[in-house]
Amino acid sequence: MITPRPELRRTPREKRRHAAWITYGTNPTRIPCVVWDLSNKGARLTAAHSSILPEVLTLILSTEGKVQYHCRVVWKKKPHFGVKFVSAEEAERLQLAAAAVPKNTPNWLGPSRRKARRDLTDSSPRVQNFFDLF
Repeated sequence: MITPRPELRRTPREKRRHAAWITYGTNPTRIPCVVWDLSNKGARLTAAHSSILPEVLTLILSTEGKVQYHCRVVWKKKPHFGVKFVSAEEAERLQLAAAAVPKNTPNWLGPSRRKARRDLTDSSPRVQNFFDLF
């Protein structure tokens, strides 16, 4: 029998399947999305063309637009992506930082760890196996 993994997150997620909308920048157009998980710190979402969404966006949870969260995208794994709720000031600071970086820069947050790991070769001085330590 398969046992479920224990919840290791600081704030538990509430599983949902709730319609919501995304806006970003000065563009008032609402992009439909689905909230799959929600906590008081962030959410897991899906949206069409999520790969072209900016790193900072606004999540609207009500049709009237009264419930809104400023968000920063913290991970992407198709078809889902995770956002962290941030303050309005932090969202503005991140948008200004993103605007200051040239468009041809592949990742304004810096190189990903995954890419750095791929660059390692077998001749790397790092320990390749845990048992090589002993």
